[in-house]
Amino acid sequence: MNSKYYLTEVDKHPASIYCYFNLKGESFVVSHQHQKGQFLYAEGDVVHVKTNVGTHYLPARHYMWIPSNVNHAIYPSSSRVIMKNLYFPVSDQAALFYKKVGIYPINSLLIELLIFTKNWNGDIFQTQKNKYAVVDAFRALLQQTASQPLFLELPHPNDHRLSEVIDYLTKHIHQEHLLPQLASKFSMTDKSLYRLF
Repeated sequence: MNSKYYLTEVDKHPASIYCYFNLKGESFVVSHQHQKGQFLYAEGDVVHVKTNVGTHYLPARHYMWIPSNVNHAIYPSSSRVIMKNLYFPVSDQAALFYKKVGIYPINSLLIELLIFTKNWNGDIFQTQKNKYAVVDAFRALLQQTASQPLFLELPHPNDHRLSEVIDYLTKHIHQEHLLPQLASKFSMTDKSLYRLF
């Protein structure tokens, strides 16, 4: 399946749970949103997820819950990153966990379920009793086993000069950046750039 194609498929069947595993080697996933809530798990390296409230840092062996209708873009930090995604319908009566963005360490039970479902891709419907029971239990376990979310995010800057610097750093994240050279690139002194940060 084309790696971008799945984005249009996630919400095609509102009642299904949608699986998309082993997403890797992409430079980024464009800004988008889903009607379903998204479980995003990362292996191999850090994943940067931009939402309307900031840039979140998802470390390897952790997962992020992205609620329904939250606009987000996904930036793997290297081609070593492997992402596993599950998309769940979320009702208005769902627990608070499913309505807030959060990053959590993954436990061994959830890891085992991910391994068990590693070859599943696409929609899983309630009529597929064996598969649906597993992914529906996975959804319930997210809330039941979640600890306090980790605050691994940077807020969006209010100053337009700092926004430009942040955009540049995000696009050139694999390069080394020294404060004096970075400040010069944006016609500032290093003290001015330091104050902005």
